Amino acid sequence: MSTIAATNGGNRETASKTFIKTFIGPDIVPGVLLGVGLGLVVGGILLHRRTDSAVPRGTGRGRGPRFHVAGRPGTQVHVHSEGTGPDTYVLIHGIGVSSRYFRPLAKELARTATVHNIELPGHGSTPKPRRTLSVPDYARAVWDALDELGADRPILVGHSMGCQIAVEMVNMRATAAPRLVLLGPTNYPPERGFWLQALRLGQDTLREPWRINAVVLSDYIFRCRPPWYFRTVPAMLSNHIENGMANVQVPVVVVRGIKDPIVPAAWTSALAHLAPQGSMAQIDDESHVMMYRSAAEVAALCRAPASHGSSRPGDARRKSGAAI
Repeated sequence: MSTIAATNGGNRETASKTFIKTFIGPDIVPGVLLGVGLGLVVGGILLHRRTDSAVPRGTGRGRGPRFHVAGRPGTQVHVHSEGTGPDTYVLIHGIGVSSRYFRPLAKELARTATVHNIELPGHGSTPKPRRTLSVPDYARAVWDALDELGADRPILVGHSMGCQIAVEMVNMRATAAPRLVLLGPTNYPPERGFWLQALRLGQDTLREPWRINAVVLSDYIFRCRPPWYFRTVPAMLSNHIENGMANVQVPVVVVRGIKDPIVPAAWTSALAHLAPQGSMAQIDDESHVMMYRSAAEVAALCRAPASHGSSRPGDARRKSGAAI
Protein backbone atom coordinates (compact mmCIF):
# COMPACT_ATOMS: atom_id res chain seq x y z
CA MET A 1 0.00 0.00 0.00
CA SER A 2 1.36 3.38 -0.92
CA THR A 3 1.34 6.20 1.56
CA ILE A 4 1.38 9.98 1.18
CA ALA A 5 3.81 11.92 3.38
CA ALA A 6 1.85 14.04 5.80
CA THR A 7 4.60 15.96 7.52
CA ASN A 8 5.01 19.69 6.99
CA GLY A 9 8.55 19.13 5.81
CA GLY A 10 7.40 16.53 3.32
CA ASN A 11 4.66 18.82 2.02
CA ARG A 12 7.11 21.66 1.63
CA GLU A 13 9.54 19.41 -0.25
CA THR A 14 6.81 18.08 -2.54
CA ALA A 15 5.48 21.57 -3.22
CA SER A 16 9.00 22.80 -3.97
CA LYS A 17 9.61 20.00 -6.46
CA THR A 18 6.24 20.64 -8.11
CA PHE A 19 7.03 24.35 -8.42
CA ILE A 20 10.44 23.65 -9.96
CA LYS A 21 9.04 21.09 -12.41
CA THR A 22 6.19 23.32 -13.47
CA PHE A 23 7.84 26.72 -13.71
CA ILE A 24 11.53 26.04 -14.17
CA GLY A 25 11.42 22.85 -16.25
CA PRO A 26 10.20 22.23 -19.80
CA ASP A 27 6.66 23.30 -18.93
CA ILE A 28 7.81 26.92 -18.80
CA VAL A 29 8.36 27.00 -22.58
CA PRO A 30 4.70 27.59 -23.60
CA GLY A 31 4.40 30.34 -21.01
CA VAL A 32 7.58 32.03 -22.17
CA LEU A 33 6.50 31.82 -25.82
CA LEU A 34 3.09 33.22 -24.93
CA GLY A 35 4.68 36.06 -22.98
CA VAL A 36 7.09 36.88 -25.80
CA GLY A 37 4.27 36.74 -28.35
CA LEU A 38 2.07 39.06 -26.31
CA GLY A 39 4.99 41.42 -25.83
CA LEU A 40 5.63 41.56 -29.58
CA VAL A 41 1.96 42.16 -30.31
CA VAL A 42 1.71 44.99 -27.77
CA GLY A 43 4.94 46.48 -29.12
CA GLY A 44 3.57 46.29 -32.66
CA ILE A 45 0.35 48.03 -31.65
CA LEU A 46 2.29 50.84 -29.97
CA LEU A 47 4.55 51.18 -33.02
CA HIS A 48 1.50 51.24 -35.27
CA ARG A 49 -0.19 53.99 -33.28
CA ARG A 50 2.94 56.09 -33.08
CA THR A 51 4.02 55.79 -36.72
CA ASP A 52 0.57 55.99 -38.30
CA SER A 53 -0.26 59.17 -36.39
CA ALA A 54 2.64 60.87 -38.14
CA VAL A 55 1.25 60.27 -41.65
CA PRO A 56 -1.08 63.04 -42.91
CA ARG A 57 -4.43 61.83 -44.25
CA GLY A 58 -5.42 63.29 -47.58
CA THR A 59 -3.81 63.83 -50.94
CA GLY A 60 -1.16 66.36 -51.65
CA ARG A 61 2.14 67.06 -53.34
CA GLY A 62 5.65 67.89 -52.24
CA ARG A 63 8.40 66.02 -50.44
CA GLY A 64 6.48 65.27 -47.24
CA PRO A 65 4.37 62.16 -46.62
CA ARG A 66 1.12 61.95 -48.60
CA PHE A 67 -1.69 59.42 -48.35
CA HIS A 68 -3.85 58.26 -51.28
CA VAL A 69 -6.72 55.86 -51.78
CA ALA A 70 -6.54 54.72 -55.40
CA GLY A 71 -7.71 51.99 -57.74
CA ARG A 72 -11.00 50.33 -58.59
CA PRO A 73 -13.80 49.87 -56.04
CA GLY A 74 -13.47 46.48 -54.39
CA THR A 75 -9.71 46.28 -54.90
CA GLN A 76 -8.64 49.71 -53.76
CA VAL A 77 -5.07 50.24 -52.69
CA HIS A 78 -3.77 52.57 -49.98
CA VAL A 79 -0.62 54.41 -50.99
CA HIS A 80 1.81 56.20 -48.66
CA SER A 81 3.90 58.52 -50.82
CA GLU A 82 6.89 60.71 -50.06
CA GLY A 83 9.80 62.44 -51.76
CA THR A 84 10.22 63.88 -55.23
CA GLY A 85 12.78 63.22 -57.92
CA PRO A 86 13.39 61.91 -61.42
CA ASP A 87 12.83 58.27 -60.44
CA THR A 88 9.67 56.70 -59.01
CA TYR A 89 9.80 53.63 -56.78
CA VAL A 90 6.84 51.42 -55.90
CA LEU A 91 7.25 49.24 -52.80
CA ILE A 92 5.06 46.10 -52.74
CA HIS A 93 4.88 44.20 -49.44
CA GLY A 94 4.33 40.50 -48.78
CA ILE A 95 1.46 38.40 -47.50
CA GLY A 96 -0.18 39.39 -44.21
CA VAL A 97 1.88 42.52 -43.58
CA SER A 98 1.57 46.17 -44.62
CA SER A 99 3.59 49.13 -45.80
CA ARG A 100 5.02 49.66 -42.30
CA TYR A 101 8.08 47.42 -42.60
CA PHE A 102 9.08 49.26 -45.79
CA ARG A 103 9.25 52.68 -44.10
CA PRO A 104 13.03 52.77 -43.50
CA LEU A 105 13.65 51.93 -47.16
CA ALA A 106 10.98 54.40 -48.31
CA LYS A 107 12.65 57.21 -46.36
CA GLU A 108 16.04 56.31 -47.76
CA LEU A 109 14.83 56.24 -51.38
CA ALA A 110 12.76 59.42 -50.89
CA ARG A 111 15.95 61.43 -50.44
CA THR A 112 16.28 61.58 -54.22
CA ALA A 113 13.10 60.08 -55.68
CA THR A 114 9.32 59.75 -55.46
CA VAL A 115 8.29 56.69 -53.45
CA HIS A 116 4.86 55.03 -53.41
CA ASN A 117 4.62 52.56 -50.51
CA ILE A 118 1.69 50.28 -51.29
CA GLU A 119 -0.83 48.60 -48.99
CA LEU A 120 -2.46 45.78 -50.92
CA PRO A 121 -6.21 45.08 -50.81
CA GLY A 122 -7.14 43.28 -47.59
CA HIS A 123 -3.84 44.20 -45.93
CA GLY A 124 -2.90 46.98 -43.54
CA SER A 125 -5.62 49.62 -43.44
CA THR A 126 -7.28 48.64 -46.73
CA PRO A 127 -10.80 47.10 -46.81
CA LYS A 128 -11.19 43.37 -47.33
CA PRO A 129 -12.35 42.49 -50.86
CA ARG A 130 -15.50 40.41 -51.21
CA ARG A 131 -13.67 37.63 -53.03
CA THR A 132 -10.27 36.01 -52.65
CA LEU A 133 -7.67 37.63 -54.89
CA SER A 134 -5.07 35.82 -56.97
CA VAL A 135 -1.55 37.15 -57.44
CA PRO A 136 -2.51 38.57 -60.90
CA ASP A 137 -5.51 40.25 -59.22
CA TYR A 138 -3.15 42.02 -56.83
CA ALA A 139 -0.93 43.02 -59.75
CA ARG A 140 -3.87 44.56 -61.60
CA ALA A 141 -4.96 46.39 -58.44
CA VAL A 142 -1.51 47.98 -58.08
CA TRP A 143 -1.41 49.01 -61.77
CA ASP A 144 -4.89 50.55 -61.44
CA ALA A 145 -3.72 52.60 -58.46
CA LEU A 146 -0.50 53.70 -60.17
CA ASP A 147 -2.42 54.73 -63.30
CA GLU A 148 -4.71 56.87 -61.17
CA LEU A 149 -1.70 58.48 -59.46
CA GLY A 150 -0.01 59.12 -62.80
CA ALA A 151 3.12 57.16 -61.85
CA ASP A 152 5.33 57.10 -64.95
CA ARG A 153 7.67 54.15 -65.49
CA PRO A 154 7.95 53.11 -61.85
CA ILE A 155 10.79 50.95 -60.58
CA LEU A 156 9.05 48.01 -58.90
CA VAL A 157 10.45 46.77 -55.58
CA GLY A 158 8.72 43.65 -54.25
CA HIS A 159 9.34 41.79 -51.02
CA SER A 160 8.36 38.17 -50.32
CA MET A 161 4.95 37.62 -52.02
CA GLY A 162 5.36 41.17 -53.36
CA CYS A 163 8.05 39.75 -55.66
CA GLN A 164 5.45 37.52 -57.29
CA ILE A 165 3.16 40.53 -57.73
CA ALA A 166 5.97 42.61 -59.24
CA VAL A 167 6.82 39.89 -61.77
CA GLU A 168 3.15 39.59 -62.73
CA MET A 169 3.01 43.38 -63.21
CA VAL A 170 5.98 43.33 -65.57
CA ASN A 171 4.47 40.40 -67.49
CA MET A 172 1.27 42.42 -67.92
CA ARG A 173 3.13 45.51 -69.18
CA ALA A 174 6.52 44.49 -70.50
CA THR A 175 8.14 47.92 -70.79
CA ALA A 176 6.13 49.93 -68.26
CA ALA A 177 8.76 49.47 -65.52
CA PRO A 178 12.43 50.20 -66.29
CA ARG A 179 13.79 48.03 -63.50
CA LEU A 180 12.74 45.29 -61.09
CA VAL A 181 14.08 44.58 -57.60
CA LEU A 182 13.02 41.33 -55.91
CA LEU A 183 13.74 41.19 -52.16
CA GLY A 184 13.48 37.73 -50.62
CA PRO A 185 11.27 36.04 -53.25
CA THR A 186 9.34 33.23 -51.58
CA ASN A 187 7.76 29.97 -52.82
CA TYR A 188 10.97 27.95 -53.15
CA PRO A 189 9.79 24.87 -55.14
CA PRO A 190 11.13 22.05 -52.87
CA GLU A 191 9.37 23.69 -49.90
CA ARG A 192 6.22 24.82 -51.67
CA GLY A 193 3.71 23.89 -48.98
CA PHE A 194 1.99 25.57 -46.06
CA TRP A 195 3.68 23.71 -43.20
CA LEU A 196 7.20 23.99 -44.59
CA GLN A 197 6.67 27.68 -45.27
CA ALA A 198 5.33 28.12 -41.73
CA LEU A 199 8.39 26.34 -40.33
CA ARG A 200 10.76 28.60 -42.25
CA LEU A 201 8.82 31.66 -41.13
CA GLY A 202 9.17 30.53 -37.53
CA GLN A 203 12.92 30.09 -38.00
CA ASP A 204 13.14 33.54 -39.48
CA THR A 205 11.49 35.20 -36.48
CA LEU A 206 14.38 33.93 -34.34
CA ARG A 207 16.82 35.80 -36.59
CA GLU A 208 14.95 39.09 -36.95
CA PRO A 209 15.12 42.02 -34.49
CA TRP A 210 12.24 42.16 -32.00
CA ARG A 211 11.04 45.46 -33.49
CA ILE A 212 10.34 44.00 -36.92
CA ASN A 213 8.79 40.88 -35.38
CA ALA A 214 6.42 43.16 -33.46
CA VAL A 215 5.44 44.98 -36.66
CA VAL A 216 4.94 41.78 -38.66
CA LEU A 217 3.04 39.87 -35.96
CA SER A 218 0.67 42.74 -35.17
CA ASP A 219 0.02 43.20 -38.90
CA TYR A 220 -0.81 39.51 -39.25
CA ILE A 221 -3.18 39.42 -36.28
CA PHE A 222 -4.83 42.84 -36.10
CA ARG A 223 -4.63 44.39 -39.57
CA CYS A 224 -4.65 41.65 -42.22
CA ARG A 225 -6.21 39.24 -39.67
CA PRO A 226 -6.07 35.43 -39.91
CA PRO A 227 -9.17 34.83 -42.09
CA TRP A 228 -7.84 36.96 -44.98
CA TYR A 229 -4.29 35.68 -44.47
CA PHE A 230 -5.39 32.05 -44.79
CA ARG A 231 -7.53 32.88 -47.83
CA THR A 232 -4.48 34.41 -49.50
CA VAL A 233 -1.99 31.61 -48.74
CA PRO A 234 -3.27 29.22 -51.48
CA ALA A 235 -3.07 32.03 -54.06
CA MET A 236 0.54 32.69 -53.08
CA LEU A 237 1.56 29.03 -53.13
CA SER A 238 -0.14 28.34 -56.48
CA ASN A 239 1.66 31.22 -58.20
CA HIS A 240 5.03 30.05 -59.53
CA ILE A 241 7.27 33.07 -59.94
CA GLU A 242 9.83 31.14 -61.99
CA ASN A 243 7.30 30.78 -64.83
CA GLY A 244 7.23 34.54 -65.34
CA MET A 245 10.93 35.33 -64.92
CA ALA A 246 11.92 34.38 -68.47
CA ASN A 247 9.47 37.00 -69.76
CA VAL A 248 10.99 39.83 -67.70
CA GLN A 249 12.75 41.89 -70.36
CA VAL A 250 14.03 44.64 -68.03
CA PRO A 251 17.03 44.55 -65.67
CA VAL A 252 16.21 42.66 -62.47
CA VAL A 253 18.23 42.07 -59.32
CA VAL A 254 17.22 39.30 -56.93
CA VAL A 255 18.24 40.01 -53.33
CA ARG A 256 18.32 37.89 -50.17
CA GLY A 257 19.54 38.32 -46.62
CA ILE A 258 22.45 35.95 -46.13
CA LYS A 259 20.77 34.44 -43.01
CA ASP A 260 17.33 34.04 -44.61
CA PRO A 261 15.96 30.51 -43.96
CA ILE A 262 12.95 31.12 -46.23
CA VAL A 263 14.89 32.03 -49.37
CA PRO A 264 17.97 29.84 -50.09
CA ALA A 265 20.83 31.23 -52.13
CA ALA A 266 20.25 28.53 -54.77
CA TRP A 267 16.69 29.84 -55.28
CA THR A 268 17.71 33.47 -55.79
CA SER A 269 20.49 32.36 -58.11
CA ALA A 270 18.08 30.23 -60.15
CA LEU A 271 15.60 33.10 -60.50
CA ALA A 272 18.34 35.51 -61.56
CA HIS A 273 19.52 33.01 -64.20
CA LEU A 274 16.00 32.75 -65.63
CA ALA A 275 15.76 36.48 -66.33
CA PRO A 276 17.55 37.60 -69.50
CA GLN A 277 18.97 40.63 -67.63
CA GLY A 278 19.11 39.15 -64.13
CA SER A 279 21.67 39.36 -61.35
CA MET A 280 21.76 38.40 -57.68
CA ALA A 281 22.86 40.10 -54.46
CA GLN A 282 23.06 39.22 -50.79
CA ILE A 283 22.95 41.45 -47.72
CA ASP A 284 25.35 40.48 -44.95
CA ASP A 285 24.04 39.80 -41.43
CA GLU A 286 20.40 40.02 -42.52
CA SER A 287 17.50 37.60 -42.74
CA HIS A 288 14.18 37.81 -44.63
CA VAL A 289 13.19 41.43 -43.84
CA MET A 290 16.60 42.76 -44.85
CA MET A 291 15.36 46.24 -45.86
CA TYR A 292 14.31 47.21 -42.33
CA ARG A 293 17.77 47.50 -40.74
CA SER A 294 19.84 47.64 -43.95
CA ALA A 295 17.79 50.26 -45.78
CA ALA A 296 20.86 52.07 -47.15
CA GLU A 297 22.35 48.90 -48.66
CA VAL A 298 19.04 47.85 -50.20
CA ALA A 299 18.41 51.38 -51.50
CA ALA A 300 21.79 51.29 -53.26
CA LEU A 301 20.72 48.12 -55.07
CA CYS A 302 17.39 49.71 -56.00
CA ARG A 303 19.12 52.76 -57.48
CA ALA A 304 21.71 50.85 -59.51
CA PRO A 305 20.69 48.99 -62.69
CA ALA A 306 21.16 45.23 -62.44
CA SER A 307 24.62 44.15 -63.55
CA HIS A 308 25.30 41.46 -66.13
CA GLY A 309 28.08 39.59 -67.86
CA SER A 310 30.88 38.65 -65.45
CA SER A 311 28.69 39.32 -62.44
CA ARG A 312 26.03 36.79 -63.37
CA PRO A 313 24.99 34.62 -60.39
CA GLY A 314 27.56 32.11 -59.25
CA ASP A 315 30.64 33.92 -60.61
CA ALA A 316 31.58 35.87 -57.50
CA ARG A 317 30.27 37.19 -54.22
CA ARG A 318 31.06 40.46 -52.52
CA LYS A 319 29.89 42.04 -49.30
CA SER A 320 26.71 43.93 -48.34
CA GLY A 321 24.60 44.78 -51.31
CA ALA A 322 27.06 43.90 -54.08
CA ALA A 323 25.71 41.97 -57.05
CA ILE A 324 26.96 38.44 -57.43
